Amino acid sequence: MVLGLVELALSTKRCSDWEYNKRVGTRSCWDRPGAGTGETELNRLFYRLGWTKGWYKGELRDKVFGELSSPTARPDWKAIKAKLLELARKYDASTPLTV
Repeated sequence: MVLGLVELALSTKRCSDWEYNKRVGTRSCWDRPGAGTGETELNRLFYRLGWTKGWYKGELRDKVFGELSSPTARPDWKAIKAKLLELARKYDASTPLTV
């Protein structure tokens, strides 16, 4: 994940905001019903690193950041994402929800 963030930073032409402050009443592709802050931000990270495909357009549309192996020997992304999601939900359960 860290390698993906570094690779993304080296490949990006403009700076992204660290925090996502959406307008009240709007939804984004990474919002999930009942999701806490940890799960929402993790989902946002998955989209940004290309681990989940979404609306992203441009030359890096099909890029998966942080992938070390060849396309024929890819890691088990589903297992990796499932474990990270489990940890995000555990984090959300231990912190009060913010709106």
